Amino acid sequence: MASFRQAVESYRDYNSTYFLNKNGKFRPQPPGVQSFGSSGDYHYRSESEALLGIERAYHFDRNDPIVGQAITRVVDQIFPEDMTIDPKTGDKELDADLRAGWYDWAYDRFQCDLEEQADFLEMERLAFRNMFVGGDVQFLPTVDGSLQLHEAYRCRTPINSSRNILRGVELDASHRRQAYWFTKADVSGLTRMELVRDFVRVPQKDEDGYEQVFHLLDRKRRQVRGVSAFASCVDM
Repeated sequence: MASFRQAVESYRDYNSTYFLNKNGKFRPQPPGVQSFGSSGDYHYRSESEALLGIERAYHFDRNDPIVGQAITRVVDQIFPEDMTIDPKTGDKELDADLRAGWYDWAYDRFQCDLEEQADFLEMERLAFRNMFVGGDVQFLPTVDGSLQLHEAYRCRTPINSSRNILRGVELDASHRRQAYWFTKADVSGLTRMELVRDFVRVPQKDEDGYEQVFHLLDRKRRQVRGVSAFASCVDM
């Protein structure tokens, strides 16, 4: 009788909780999942593994005939062929001047792109695609008014630095972004970037408090870096 009562109580306890919270024969504990809680950053804490994931995601976009075309269609739907801006300062003459100045800058690849290769619309499309595939992307505004695009793999941590740096983002005690660390140049897949001298440190804000790094990412949690949209479907 006692064993039967215990079985009934155990059954009641089991059904009074969330199945999400219980492991079982057909619900084993997933790899990388901790029983004591972990932050969103915990799951990509290994930079080498994260870089592998970024390269695998770019491989899908580059070589898979369905995945690559699907992303292209998404980008086409979000970003049409024309760029628009509608200033509303209350001064019609000022609005017209701002609109004209913006179009002059945005359609001129020599003004808006540091590499002088893309106008603003193409940079928008590249930024969204990179965020979707690689997880995130960073833009650096320059003193001449142009923008410099850095893909996700350029932002990483120098091994010999003693600073609090997570995946290339330097943080203070309150988890505020203090600076970003970028490789000095595009690197090949065979190049190891380890030393501080191999990097450029860009403070998040300048002396006047203006942002110097525009970080585009799609977060599901309180995360420092973004994660590829392919993370949840890689085995599909």
